[in-house]
Amino acid sequence: MRDQEDAAIAIGLNTTVLRMQVFVLGGAVAGLSGALLVQYIGAWSPGAWGYAETFVIFTALFVGGIGNYRGVALGILLVPIVFLEIPQFLPQIGYPGLIDSLEWIVIGLLWMLCLYARPQGLIPERKNVATGRPLIPMDESTPVASLTGGLR
Repeated sequence: MRDQEDAAIAIGLNTTVLRMQVFVLGGAVAGLSGALLVQYIGAWSPGAWGYAETFVIFTALFVGGIGNYRGVALGILLVPIVFLEIPQFLPQIGYPGLIDSLEWIVIGLLWMLCLYARPQGLIPERKNVATGRPLIPMDESTPVASLTGGLR
């Protein structure tokens, strides 16, 4: 439905209802996670989330790969957990707070490196974006290939 709405409609899916179900399910998961967060930290205010937290989440999404759920999950596990928790175990060097400052520099460099070296993320989407065709080649034994005369 995301990439081919016309095809989803053609096979009989009600895309309006499906979009509403996804919206409601996403809202329920967000509400539950917010309730668990407030229970965990004891209080919440809008000022609790600043640009730094947003930057970490965007970095996690870009590092993992936005095209699929496995990439997003990998990015969410790598960036906030590994790159934000490892500096706690480093020895204090320089002035107090130097390690905390370097943490944000490392996250920014990670984002730039990922966008330069692998813009599709660590786990890219499994289709050819230019043609929209699946990466699995069709041969004559594939049912779809026999209907189209082997054309792709």
